[in-house]
Amino acid sequence: MAAKKQTRQKLRKKVWVQFVAPKLFNNVLLGESPVYEPQELVGRHIQANLMTLTNDVKKQSITLKFRATKVVDSKLATELVSFSLNPASIKRMIGRGISRIDESFIVKTSDGKLIRIKAVLVTYGKASSVVLKNLRRNFISHIIRDINKLGFEDFVSMAIGQKFQVELKKRLNKIFPVKSVEIKNFEVVNSGEPLKLTVVQRVREKEEQAEEPVKQTDDSETFGEEN
Repeated sequence: MAAKKQTRQKLRKKVWVQFVAPKLFNNVLLGESPVYEPQELVGRHIQANLMTLTNDVKKQSITLKFRATKVVDSKLATELVSFSLNPASIKRMIGRGISRIDESFIVKTSDGKLIRIKAVLVTYGKASSVVLKNLRRNFISHIIRDINKLGFEDFVSMAIGQKFQVELKKRLNKIFPVKSVEIKNFEVVNSGEPLKLTVVQRVREKEEQAEEPVKQTDDSETFGEEN
């Protein structure tokens, strides 16, 4: 019979594809997802707690986000796109009788990565408005100078190891006793067009007077353009 001669159409089966962390994180497994073709997952994002990547319980308050970039040996290679500190960790730093500085701006690494960084500084005791302005200015300028000199992976390594924050705190302590300096968040800025950005772009709605702009260590104050 004709019906017996009909062949059954083979059903496509999904396969589990692994997301692998960058070399900086020892290519550990981030997770896996079922898909027909691994290439379909390129561009997808996956989050991981830093504690699970380093086996260090002290890192449990940090979440990293990765983006799949390409398929290598049937696995998905990834790159780091953001770092986030749990808001609860920031709240534990805050108490009565302190001063707090929050800043958000875009800065460029030595290997050309544009990063939007959000950082917070908390002092021991209340600082005067004059001291706070001086602290804020130095807080921003030191971050910019340091990141300008570091490659992206070097910056990430220092930030997750707290070395970047500790060194920054030491310098700022010379101005006023600093309780803590933390990076709340940083993310890689993606743009198809050159970014004409001043070194620091931040909203300062509560400032009564504008401060002098902070300059880069080099002569240029424009990112995304080659000299």
